[in-house]
Amino acid sequence: GEKLIDLFKNKRVSDIQMPIQSTSSRIMKMMRRKEYSNHNGPLLQDLRAVNNRAILRTDVVIGWPTETLEERIDSLTFAGTHFDEVALYTIELHPDRPAWKYKDKAFSETELSSIRKESVKFLDENFPEVVVHCGQQDDETMSKAEEKRKILRKKKSKV
Repeated sequence: GEKLIDLFKNKRVSDIQMPIQSTSSRIMKMMRRKEYSNHNGPLLQDLRAVNNRAILRTDVVIGWPTETLEERIDSLTFAGTHFDEVALYTIELHPDRPAWKYKDKAFSETELSSIRKESVKFLDENFPEVVVHCGQQDDETMSKAEEKRKILRKKKSKV
């Protein structure tokens, strides 16, 4: 972390991507990954302190099979608290991916669509400055995100 902070002090570093996926250690274990939010939260705060021009972006996976509302809200709250832009992606089942093992417990496409909409709404209501979109999974969110992104870029360029 300290080495990264030293590198990110340079104001030419203007865009940093850190995909957190989830803050649930249970879900991250199912994804065959480790969960680092306890470490990353302070790191992101330190990064903001040394370079307030950098735009911090993350990806969050929502709608993982068996994900609870509490797990989702925890991940969204972490993302909204620490990042300027949050890309939300619902899980896409495929035999080559870890989620396939849990396909029998997966949310339906209708449920995933609802989860995306509810998650965008949660972030918009609780973190109105954060740029939120669902990538190509929901093109409606992209145009709204681009408008907020323009405002964010302008704000950061004045710092």
